[in-house]
Amino acid sequence: MFLALLAIAAAIVFATMKVSTMATAIEDLTNEVQKATTVAASAVALITGLAGHLRENADDPDAIEALAAQLDQSTASLSTAVAANTPAQPAPTTDTALPTTDAAQSAEVTADPVEDPAPAASPGPTA
Repeated sequence: MFLALLAIAAAIVFATMKVSTMATAIEDLTNEVQKATTVAASAVALITGLAGHLRENADDPDAIEALAAQLDQSTASLSTAVAANTPAQPAPTTDTALPTTDAAQSAEVTADPVEDPAPAASPGPTA
């Protein structure tokens, strides 16, 4: 009985640790989503703002050039941020061939010759 209670207590402790770990992981994920949402909203605001500035300054080549430079700088910053915060993905494998090993050959079943359950009839006396 004591061992059963001890096992239950250990299971409860283990489950509590797993829940705590999952809670931390969920909190980390929530923070990452919030940062990504903020970055995406900032990018949308930048693009929308630039579109409006282009329309307002369509007749001013110097203003257009300044906006283009701002766009170049913002694009470089966004690209750097995305690259820095994107985890590396494993390279996809393109080898779809099945491996050839001696194991495949050794897996072949070689049956022992089956003996005839009825012995061959012996020749009768010869006359």
